[in-house]
Amino acid sequence: AENSELHHLSSSRLVQRAAADCAGDPQCVPSVDELVQRAARACAKDPACVCDWGKSPRKCFLSEVQRHKQLVKDAKALEAVIREREEVKSEKLQLAHRIDNEESKFAREVAAGTRAVDHDRAGMAKKDLTQAEYFHQLTERLSGSRHPRQLSDLHALAKQIVKE
Repeated sequence: AENSELHHLSSSRLVQRAAADCAGDPQCVPSVDELVQRAARACAKDPACVCDWGKSPRKCFLSEVQRHKQLVKDAKALEAVIREREEVKSEKLQLAHRIDNEESKFAREVAAGTRAVDHDRAGMAKKDLTQAEYFHQLTERLSGSRHPRQLSDLHALAKQIVKE
């Protein structure tokens, strides 16, 4: 009985430490396998570790998890937070890519409008100006901020068209 109590205490500490280490590591995705590996590595360094984590780490880990239901809840909550963080990061990257895409479309239209003015094609230049205005508005809406450089490019193109 004393040996199983000692096993319980040392294993519990390892399992809890593995869960805490994982929670503090932004790269750790708290799966059973990851937590088992962390607990087994800690056991290899801990002379007080009684459960044979080297022989059957999964069994040792799962026996402790059954005793500590909160560990499972904590691991699932942490996994959900990490998943949500990754989704938010992915959405931000997609938005940044879309904003970059709209900004490059804007630049292409302004350049096309300038070329049209240079070749005395006012009708085409006006069309390019209208398209550039659209991409400017879209960029500002997507980013939620002002783009004064784009605005000054629009004004410059409009002045060129009026002069012609």
